[in-house]
Amino acid sequence: MTAAFQHFPGATQAANIVANNALIGPSLLRNLAAGPNATVVVDILPSQHQFEDSSNQTDIRFIKAFRLGGTRKVQGMFDIYNAFNARPVLSVTTRYSGATGGAWLRPTSTLVGRLLKFAVQFDF
Repeated sequence: MTAAFQHFPGATQAANIVANNALIGPSLLRNLAAGPNATVVVDILPSQHQFEDSSNQTDIRFIKAFRLGGTRKVQGMFDIYNAFNARPVLSVTTRYSGATGGAWLRPTSTLVGRLLKFAVQFDF
């Protein structure tokens, strides 16, 4: 039996908005450099300051070896990936929109659920 333990830091929680010239122009007292129809992405939260919760993943492998003849070997393997079926968030939407926030911090990716794999290896 073998096991692998992995610790994942939490995903970064960022927030940015797409601001158009009508929103930014008055504070600059001019149009954006790309013109009156330009947009710019503005960070609301500093990068790498807020994170989702960290998580763990445990993988386990069971192996049983058999001898056939004098030199041939057969191994049966059974793998369990994400043995404890953790479902942490791996990435989130960082674009903030509207007064309610829209889809901000909505998960876009989570850890895959428990996965089982059977395998046989023949050495000759």
